[in-house]
Amino acid sequence: MRDLTVMGVELYADEFAELGAVLARHAHLEEISAALLGHVHHLMDSENVEKQRRGSLASNGVCTTKSTTTRKVNR
Repeated sequence: MRDLTVMGVELYADEFAELGAVLARHAHLEEISAALLGHVHHLMDSENVEKQRRGSLASNGVCTTKSTTTRKVNR
């Protein structure tokens, strides 16, 4: 009977150790997820700022392309 008790305790210890590892992985994945979400928000904010900048330049008569920026001249 004692052997069964020892085996049961060892089984529970193994299960708790495995559960601890799963929880640690979960916490690590949550950290990664939060970091990625923060990066996505940063990129979205940067894109919005760039769109606003282009809109502001266009309303001031400045034509922008990827390689150059020129001012439109009214003739």
